[in-house]
Amino acid sequence: MTKASRPPSSPAAEANPETSGRTRPYWWPALIALAGPLLLVSGTICCGLNFFWRPFGIWTVLGLWTLAALWAAWLAIGTLSRRAWRAAVSALVLPVAVIVAMAGPFPFVQSCEELGEFLLFRARRSEYLARVAALPDDGQPKLAVFSRGGMVWYSEAIVYDESDEIVLPPEQRSASWTERASHMEFVCGFWARPLDGHFYLAGFFC
Repeated sequence: MTKASRPPSSPAAEANPETSGRTRPYWWPALIALAGPLLLVSGTICCGLNFFWRPFGIWTVLGLWTLAALWAAWLAIGTLSRRAWRAAVSALVLPVAVIVAMAGPFPFVQSCEELGEFLLFRARRSEYLARVAALPDDGQPKLAVFSRGGMVWYSEAIVYDESDEIVLPPEQRSASWTERASHMEFVCGFWARPLDGHFYLAGFFC
């Protein structure tokens, strides 16, 4: 049969990379590789304090991301067997990204959360600055807690600490700072992480 008289391949064969001999690269693995962390960052921005997001939402995203990586790995194996190098490499982008992330899942998730929290703070920074400017001037470094909400046993807030003592060990904080903090949420126990300038993200265990 000559080349001119050869029957065209069927749509099913074209759609199946294992029978069509595809050599063109895949684009969707790279897009999904980016979508995983972007969903975690976006989830932190919109749902970070939602009771269901952290125990369920985060792990749902990671689970679906992993399933997509397994499918991409299967396609890569099929294309490698036909020496379709470009298609294979493009399919492997997603499995490699997931393997790197899952080598340290908790630091990976924490990094996505920190980025989401920072972006959320930057979007509202001018509002917080206006609230700080409205605080009364009592001659001491300003200290204020702007609640972001939370649950009965845990809440988060943006803290403005002009003296930056919030991140010091307790024994290094001044008596003045400790006395003022004793009238705020700090008495419950807390953690704090720098955001920008004198602003901090803090979590309170009450």
